[in-house]
Amino acid sequence: ILNGPFPKGEDAISKNALYSVRYAEFVLRTKFEKGEDAISKDAISSYEYAQDVLRGPFTKGEDAISTNPLYAYTYAVQILKGPFPKGETAISTDTKFSFMYAKKALKGRFPKGEDAIAKNLIWSLEYATEILKGRFEKGEPIINNSPSAKKDYEEFLDSLKK
Repeated sequence: ILNGPFPKGEDAISKNALYSVRYAEFVLRTKFEKGEDAISKDAISSYEYAQDVLRGPFTKGEDAISTNPLYAYTYAVQILKGPFPKGETAISTDTKFSFMYAKKALKGRFPKGEDAIAKNLIWSLEYATEILKGRFEKGEPIINNSPSAKKDYEEFLDSLKK
């Protein structure tokens, strides 16, 4: 209706994280400082604000982002394009995100996520072959429960000796 900013309504908008992000993204097309306090309290809104509005880090929202494995991982890979230490505790609770964080953000070992990775046969094998490029002792119990996986793992380890 207004086809532009709504200064008289900004105090009300700024109290709601989702409305603040949408107002910044679609109306202002830039940051909305009045709404950043509300945004910073919500992981999803903080991530969306960083991605869709700031197109870069939203430091004020990182505490909220760091509580959610999906958004912490995605923030690291898509926004920071590297490690997000604050989010590693949340990431480490999820098998897939732990593996993907090691692969895409750290480009190497993620000790904090290894317990989660070791709970999944596929991620354990891939972690050994793609990330560690060697033995993954924590993943061996689940690998050894599958005859075909055990065979593949042993062949992989044997190939390292050559």
